Amino acid sequence: MGKGKYASIFSKTMTWLFEKGDVRTEEAGFMLELLESGSSKEELESILHLRMNDRRTVRRYLGKRFFPIFEQLEEMIGFGASLRIGLHLRLQEDHDKKGYAKRLAYPVFLLFTAYSVLFMFLFTIRPTIENTRSSLGMELGISNELLQSVFFFTSILIFSLFAMFFYRLCFRQVPMYRWLHEKSPLNPWVIKISQRFSLLYQELYLHGRSTREIIGFLSLLKHQSVLADIALQMQVELEKGGKPDRSVDVLDPFLSRILKVESHPDFVQKLKQYSLVAQKRSEYFVEKIAYGVTIFAYLSIVLLVLSIYQEIMFPLQILQGMN
Repeated sequence: MGKGKYASIFSKTMTWLFEKGDVRTEEAGFMLELLESGSSKEELESILHLRMNDRRTVRRYLGKRFFPIFEQLEEMIGFGASLRIGLHLRLQEDHDKKGYAKRLAYPVFLLFTAYSVLFMFLFTIRPTIENTRSSLGMELGISNELLQSVFFFTSILIFSLFAMFFYRLCFRQVPMYRWLHEKSPLNPWVIKISQRFSLLYQELYLHGRSTREIIGFLSLLKHQSVLADIALQMQVELEKGGKPDRSVDVLDPFLSRILKVESHPDFVQKLKQYSLVAQKRSEYFVEKIAYGVTIFAYLSIVLLVLSIYQEIMFPLQILQGMN
C-alpha cells in the first residue's frame, strides 16, 4: 500500500512537471504547419490528440513569454489567428537562440580556455618559477602576488560589469534598449523587437484594424515592456494629431521607413519582406560579434603562450650561460 501511494505521488509530480514545461520546438513547428495549411481547432485536437480548450496546453506550445500575447490577441482576431501568431513568435525566438548559441559557442570556449590557462599559470606554475629564481639568486621581475591581485580585481570588475549589464537587460529593459539603440541602431535586440512589431502590426492590419487600434493593442502588451513603451509613445503622438514619426525611430531604421509610408499599396508586402531582411541582418551582426570575439580570444591565447614561454625559458637560459 505504501509503495502504491509513493508511486502515485511520483506519477502526479512528474505529470505536473511535464505539464508545466514547454513542448519541443519541433512540436510547436508542426502545429504551426497545420494551422497555416488551414486546419481548424477541431482538426488540431484530432490530429495532435490535444484539448485546445485547456489553456495549459496552449501555454505549453507558446511558452510563458508569448502566451499573454495570445490571450490579448484572441479577443481581437480569434483563437486560430492568435495561436498562429504566438507560434510564429515562439519559433522565431527559438531559432534566434539556437543561432546565437551556435555562432558564439566556439569564441566563448576560447575565451574561457584562455582565462583558465592564465589562472593556472598565475596560481600554480609561476609561483614555482618564482621560487626557482629566488633560490638561484636571479631577478624576480614583477611580483607574482601583484599579478594575482591584478588578475583577481580585474576578474571581479569584468564579472560585475556583466552582472550589471544582464540585470539591466532583464529588469531595466526600456532604458537599456534605448541606450543600445543610440550606440548601435542595428544590434540584434533592436532587430528582434522590430521583427515582433512588424509581425503583429502586419497581422492586425490584415484583419482590418486601424492604426490607432493596432498601436493601442501593442501599448497594452504584457511581458513585452520595450514593445509596449514604443507603442505608447506612438499612441501619444497620434493623440496629439501628428504622425508617429519620432517614436518609430527607435525601431530598426529600415522598418521605420516602411511604417512612415503606410498608405503605399505594397505596405503589407513590404512588412513581409522586412522579416526576411531583418533575419539576415541579425545573423550577420551576430557573426561579426563572434568573429571579433574569436580574434580577441586567439590574440589573448598567443600573448599568453608567449608570456609563459618566456617565463619558463628565462631561468634555463641563465643556467646555460652559467655552464
